[in-house]
Amino acid sequence: DAIKSLKGKRTHAAQNLLAAQISKEKDLYVKTQLIEALDVNGSAAALAAALPFLDDPNPAVQQSAVISVSRYAAFDRLIPRFEKVLAAPSTTIGVRNSVINAFSLHHTTACAAALDRAAGDEKNPGGTRPPGRSFAGQGGYKGRGGPGGRILRRQERRHPGRG
Repeated sequence: DAIKSLKGKRTHAAQNLLAAQISKEKDLYVKTQLIEALDVNGSAAALAAALPFLDDPNPAVQQSAVISVSRYAAFDRLIPRFEKVLAAPSTTIGVRNSVINAFSLHHTTACAAALDRAAGDEKNPGGTRPPGRSFAGQGGYKGRGGPGGRILRRQERRHPGRG
């Protein structure tokens, strides 16, 4: 209950208190709740407290850090950090899914490119889509880029005013 109460308070003092408590906490469940309660946008200390847990050996703690840090407004700046988590051989499938979900929540060209790279394999390390056909090359999620946009534009030419 105390964590929920502090989570609701987006003050610097509350966030600093949460951040300070994380390093002292031994109970894994409480630690994951503390990490998820951090407001990484409201406090630099909160973001700094959450980032190290992206490398935590416990998958539950690591996943909580992914969830918390994925709410950061300047998420694109952290893409390389998340790609490092994806590349680690010890990263579990649940944590990988959380990272992929974090990329998909941010509708930017950089996140679309990160999704492309995440879909890559040994033969196609840059992604599985052919060159020039990446998600990022289609205008991201904005406007009418991508295959759906082409269909809409064709319909507009055939039936003006229905767009």
